[in-house]
Amino acid sequence: MENAFYENINKASYDYPHMEFYKENLTYLSHFHNEIELIYFFEGATSIFCDNKKIEGSAGDIFIFMPGQIHSFISTEPNKYHLWKLRCENETDGTDFSRLRTACMPINRDEELYEKLLIIINEFLEEKEEKRPGQAYFFNSFANRIVGEILRYGTLVNFDKKQDKISKFNTELLTKVNVYIEKNYHEKITISQMAKHCGLSDYYFAHTFKKITGITFFEHLTLFRLNKAINIYAQTQKALTETAYECGFSNTRSFYRLFKKYFAVPPKEYISKIKKQ
Repeated sequence: MENAFYENINKASYDYPHMEFYKENLTYLSHFHNEIELIYFFEGATSIFCDNKKIEGSAGDIFIFMPGQIHSFISTEPNKYHLWKLRCENETDGTDFSRLRTACMPINRDEELYEKLLIIINEFLEEKEEKRPGQAYFFNSFANRIVGEILRYGTLVNFDKKQDKISKFNTELLTKVNVYIEKNYHEKITISQMAKHCGLSDYYFAHTFKKITGITFFEHLTLFRLNKAINIYAQTQKALTETAYECGFSNTRSFYRLFKKYFAVPPKEYISKIKKQ
């Protein structure tokens, strides 16, 4: 899974988790990664698509996504969340997390695992605020505890050979699609082009892609372009109008309309909050 699209930019290391605290309005196109990802929503709501199901996430929910598990987010209203990515390779333990899935999404609040994760999340937040000596070691110990608690108290389901084969096909197809979009997002991209690139018929590609991601290919392409526009605008001095055209939008009106639809707030408000963070 070395080609996990997009998530290569926010990776956990072997001895330190990737952490994002007090983030807002989670919208992200379909992706997967090598780490375990844990997200805790503490305000608002978002729609999540995972394992061919649409799930509505709300304040208090904890989601766990395993390595190779395709998932996406679309903000249905303003929301706030904390996010962790945790490396889970351990030669001594030998668990293949890519073949595991949590039985319940989000984690059932009556489960012992939920309470244990909530305790660690609060310890993370307390440690972050106090900034005492040894903080990095505590963060790493918290991350290891999360992985341990998932294994010990989580209700986990193992993949059989058929499910494993389907999962590999899905991640390979998504990678092909995202690599192609990365190279051509500023140009017109059609279903036929994409299907041919993936070696599939137009119908089979469109049907399979929606089954995997929960949205149509063109919705996925729109989310990619919106995320790309955010990154370019936040990191350069270019005008938002110029950035929108550069990312493949035909006019600024459609860019603003689609941004508000998928991120729940106007683009300038969203990007302003990113820069402050």
